[in-house]
Amino acid sequence: MFDVMNYADRNDVEVSIRKGHDGRTEWEIFLRDHKLGMTEFTRIIDIEIRGRLDQDAYIELRCEQLMDRIRSARMKNEYSDIEKKEKEKRDIEKTNTENKDEKTVRQRKAA
Repeated sequence: MFDVMNYADRNDVEVSIRKGHDGRTEWEIFLRDHKLGMTEFTRIIDIEIRGRLDQDAYIELRCEQLMDRIRSARMKNEYSDIEKKEKEKRDIEKTNTENKDEKTVRQRKAA
């Protein structure tokens, strides 16, 4: 059986796998990333999984496809944070430079 708890711990997400409610859906898979506040969802329908020798491996593959989307969002979020910090740093340096220039101008006028 696919180890849902281990998968969730390894990837820092909440994983819910439940039986489908309609006639075609065998499984519904939800991956929730609480840090980003996002949920990825997919359904596995009967013809996808019928006849597969290792259904757990297929479920794990589908979880990985969802996890790839979450990883991508995490990376975008991290890059955005890095860019924001770098912009703040540049703005502070620009302000400091402008303040030094103003001080130099005042000193020259005073002299």
